[in-house]
Amino acid sequence: MPNHQAIRVPPTALSFRSARSAPDRVTFWTKRISAAWRESVEGIIKVGKLLIEACEELDEAKAGKLLGREPHPQRLPFGYRTAYRLMKIARDERLVTHVSQLPPSWSMMHALATLTNEQFADVSAAGLIKHWSAVRSKRTSN
Repeated sequence: MPNHQAIRVPPTALSFRSARSAPDRVTFWTKRISAAWRESVEGIIKVGKLLIEACEELDEAKAGKLLGREPHPQRLPFGYRTAYRLMKIARDERLVTHVSQLPPSWSMMHALATLTNEQFADVSAAGLIKHWSAVRSKRTSN
């Protein structure tokens, strides 16, 4: 497994103030989002929030370039469909308030984000969110 620590972008490179004057905002957002992607559950939510922030700041063409929508090449460590799912996760307050119980899997978190409030409450009350998280952790640690 690759050492992700070795490829982290230094926090100073992610400084919003210094990046404001940078001519290429797409590159700025690409580096910032890619660094957050390498983190855990909190990172998944952070990536979604960064994507939302970037898309709000950038015009439609530049947002498409950032997200790797056709005809642009993929710049981030995931495709544009995954980017939209990550934004859905970040917008879901139910997930943001249950971070400690969430599995470290964006696809599982997205599945939870698609549940109705009633379904989410049932899954949460039954302890299944914590169960999925524990099962996932055991699989990745072995």
